[in-house]
Amino acid sequence: MAPSARPSKAFVKEEKKSDDIMETPAYSAENVQHNMRIIYYSRTFLSIVGGVVAGVLGLSAISGFLCYFIIMLLVSGGIAAKTKFDIFSYFDSWQRITVDGITAGFMSFVLFWTYPSYLLCFALCVVEKSQFSFSVLG
Repeated sequence: MAPSARPSKAFVKEEKKSDDIMETPAYSAENVQHNMRIIYYSRTFLSIVGGVVAGVLGLSAISGFLCYFIIMLLVSGGIAAKTKFDIFSYFDSWQRITVDGITAGFMSFVLFWTYPSYLLCFALCVVEKSQFSFSVLG
């Protein structure tokens, strides 16, 4: 079952004890895992969509890779906006939304980037050849 798209608060507030000098924040492991699954699914889905878009637009080499990193930058910004820029209530570090999962989505991006490009080239070659294979009867 897919997780809900709503991030769960990971920071658990505890009552302050008078004899504690320093308190360390307590995080709910289940909520942090839930939030990481949301990030993973979001990155994977948007990597596939971005790969198809890059393939259809015919982006190649550096422009295709830049497209991927721009998409991941937008995903990170979207996640930060979804948490109302209060990252530490949902995750234990900024690294969770900026770096984690980028390489996992990269393989999906490359697969769906090259496949539409190949299909478009194949379709154009077939159309091109079919134009010359018709002969006028008469």
